[in-house]
Amino acid sequence: SRDPMAGARAAAVASAGMVLVSAVVFRLRQESPAWLDHWLGLTARVVRTARGLAVFGWLQGLVGLPLLALAIRQGWGPALELGVALELVAVALAVVATTTSGWQRWGWAAYLPLAGTIWAVAAAGSVS
Repeated sequence: SRDPMAGARAAAVASAGMVLVSAVVFRLRQESPAWLDHWLGLTARVVRTARGLAVFGWLQGLVGLPLLALAIRQGWGPALELGVALELVAVALAVVATTTSGWQRWGWAAYLPLAGTIWAVAAAGSVS
C-alpha cells in the first residue's frame, strides 16, 4: 500500500517479533553444557560472541522481509530508512539478550524491561 504509516507499522511489528526471537539466547545457554565449551577450549567470551552473532543472524529474517515488502510497495527510500532502524534494534536486542542471558536467575528479570524499552523506543521513533 501507499499508506505513509506502513513503515512505522512494519517497524513496530518487526521489532516486537525481534524481542521474542532474541530471547532464544536464554535457551541456548541452558542447552550448552559447560564441559563441552571447556573440552573444545572455548572461552566464555568466545561462547558469548558466538551466541550473540547467532541471535543477530536469526533476527535478520525480521529485518529483510519487511524491508523487501516496503521496497516493493513504496520504493527503496522508505525501505532503507526502515532497514537502518531495524538493524539498530537487532544489534541492541542481540547485545542485551546475550549479556543478560549470562546472569543466571536474574537474566530474564533484566531482559524483559530492557527489551520492552528497546521495542517501545523503536515503535515510538518510527511513528513520529
